[in-house]
Amino acid sequence: MTIAYALRSGVIGFVSDMRDVPAGCIVFAVGEDVSDRVAVKARHARDGDYLLVPGVPEAQSDEEAVAAFYRWHDWAFPDELAAIVLDQEAGAQ
Repeated sequence: MTIAYALRSGVIGFVSDMRDVPAGCIVFAVGEDVSDRVAVKARHARDGDYLLVPGVPEAQSDEEAVAAFYRWHDWAFPDELAAIVLDQEAGAQ
């Protein structure tokens, strides 16, 4: 299983374990073919090394970044839930 997440910078990352998602990121898709599905819907960085959420890198505020993310998410992954990952240790007992 692959988990796709987005950083505030707009960079998209992939991990196989939820514990490896950085705090403060938005997890937006999960599944076996996630990286392929994301690659066709994301913006590709000029250097080809990164996938980006369109509109997020250019956002002037966190509010604009979140709005840009959700516009893209609603278009690209309408059947997937998106959730912000809080500090992994915050809920640990």
